[in-house]
Amino acid sequence: MKTKVLLMTNMLPPYRIELFNNIASEESIDFTVFFLSESEKNRKWNINKERIKFKYKILKGYQIFFPKKDWALHLNRGVIRNLLGVKPDIIIAQYDELAYWVAFLYAKIFRKKFVIWNGSTLLSSEKTKGIVGNVKKLLFKNTDAFVTYGSKASEYIRYFGISEDKIFTGCNTVDVEYFYNQSLLYKNSEEYKMRRNELNKIVFVYSGQLILRKGINVMLEAFKKISKLTEDWNLTIIGDGILRQYIESYIKENNMEKNVLITGHLQMDEIIKWYTLSDVLILPSHKEVWGLVINEAMACGNAIICSDKVGAGYDLVKKDFNGIVYHDESIDELFNSIVFLYENNQILREYKQNSQKLILNCTQKAYAEKFIEAIKYLLSSR
Repeated sequence: MKTKVLLMTNMLPPYRIELFNNIASEESIDFTVFFLSESEKNRKWNINKERIKFKYKILKGYQIFFPKKDWALHLNRGVIRNLLGVKPDIIIAQYDELAYWVAFLYAKIFRKKFVIWNGSTLLSSEKTKGIVGNVKKLLFKNTDAFVTYGSKASEYIRYFGISEDKIFTGCNTVDVEYFYNQSLLYKNSEEYKMRRNELNKIVFVYSGQLILRKGINVMLEAFKKISKLTEDWNLTIIGDGILRQYIESYIKENNMEKNVLITGHLQMDEIIKWYTLSDVLILPSHKEVWGLVINEAMACGNAIICSDKVGAGYDLVKKDFNGIVYHDESIDELFNSIVFLYENNQILREYKQNSQKLILNCTQKAYAEKFIEAIKYLLSSR
């Protein structure tokens, strides 16, 4: 008889479909996903539901979006009714939504196993002490296992006194094989050759929302300094958000219009083209639990520069191998990192090649295995 596993998450992003498909492919598991909503107000992606090979349901409810915090609160109806409909043996969820707490209480009442899927790190979480910290500690002590985004997310769980045997450290990821293969196809196209010839010596790319916590102001200040040294560079800014008008004004005021392009929001295949045209991804976030754009850009052959507040930087960005991690908010350190890669063509080529080699170990299948390991651990400990 198959073990009924229910995973609950806030929305249906296209980059999670293959992860869930891989979990569902485990023969011993009857796998279902509850989404609290199909999307959120700050997301504009297209979702190809024909790719979905797992059972799922989008729960009815409302969402309240907080633009300054870049976060949505979901208020869902009928959570208990839906749980009773599935009757899961194991529930996997996070802990920052009311529906997840309902699921936790359900698991305790009916003596089912509860797994936390954690992305929080000590870099990103401000609430580890006081009342909130004590509530988290109580929740974690009564959780049966943990699957995490990466090493920093596992460190966060250990901070609350959880034993190592309950923690399954994954590599949070996208479908890197798709990005890699599409990038190779594009690189062999005539369009790529034409567009790359129109660009300067080195091309940098930023991909993400144009919001305060992304540290875009630091990046712009660093490139302002670069522009005084040379014009032989390009920066492509992919994304949209409340800071777009400020960024456009900054670029114009500092005569950087010839070097900086803002594309606005793009869908996946267009983003892959820009990653392939680029040499270096910059992610200057002040707060980032992971940063999946790093996975995407590495699969397309980019070296990486990111701040030390980016969770993925500790697992995917290796010093003297494929990138540079600088101290958050240090314009000078970011400037020096950019100059270093600009001046060292051979090192940059090696970093780009190393990125692709490294990221192809961080697949959706490998991440799904961590969930399956946690499930088997719980079954063996009954």
